[in-house]
Amino acid sequence: MKDIFLSYKKLDAERVRVLVEAFERSGFTVWWDREIPAGKSWAEVIEEAITTCRCVVVVWSENSVDAEWVHKEARKGEQRRNLIPVMIDAVQPPFEFEHVQAANLVGWDGVSELDQYEQLVERIEAVIKTQPGDGGEDAVEA
Repeated sequence: MKDIFLSYKKLDAERVRVLVEAFERSGFTVWWDREIPAGKSWAEVIEEAITTCRCVVVVWSENSVDAEWVHKEARKGEQRRNLIPVMIDAVQPPFEFEHVQAANLVGWDGVSELDQYEQLVERIEAVIKTQPGDGGEDAVEA
């Protein structure tokens, strides 16, 4: 089981890699769709990963705000009460998610100190503590 399921639009993969590397330096394990094994259904693997992770981080960007699968993954995180949004572009989050405060990482290089990133790490740690260790039957549900 991973600490973080990262939801993003594939067009942002290189920009998101910076965030993945920062999370890993901060001690988190991260699942993103670079790990779909041959012979497995993409949807099946996504569902297993998102329902067993401890935290869903959705990355809002110009590309992802209109992406159907990113919305679905964010909904799942919201249902499980482990959703944390992040903005990498100055965009308006989709209507159904605009009530959830997003960490503003617009323009961040992934390396320099940024208070918003430090606060994001603290929030992820807090959410992870509320989730069961096995991600199984006892998972927090809405």
